[in-house]
Amino acid sequence: EIRRARLIKIDVEGAEVEVMTGIRELLPMLPNDVEFIVEVLPETFPAVSSILPGFHAYALPQDSMANYFEPTESRVVRLTHPPASRTDILLSRVVAEWL
Repeated sequence: EIRRARLIKIDVEGAEVEVMTGIRELLPMLPNDVEFIVEVLPETFPAVSSILPGFHAYALPQDSMANYFEPTESRVVRLTHPPASRTDILLSRVVAEWL
């Protein structure tokens, strides 16, 4: 099943760095277009966003799951610095200013 995963949501209440570090071992088995949604805090963003080489972080709006599956006019904006507060981010291999 892992070879067909398109989106992996990680919600582990503070253990995001540890889980994402473990995910690196699975990368060769995952499809090239796999994306991850991870909740981060301003202080955990640098570690979480840099764990997976080749992935870029995008801030998801508050209703992120609805917007991911049924896109609206809201843009998912690329993050280049830590968010101001707890935020769901999308980690994707896509390189763009917004998705």
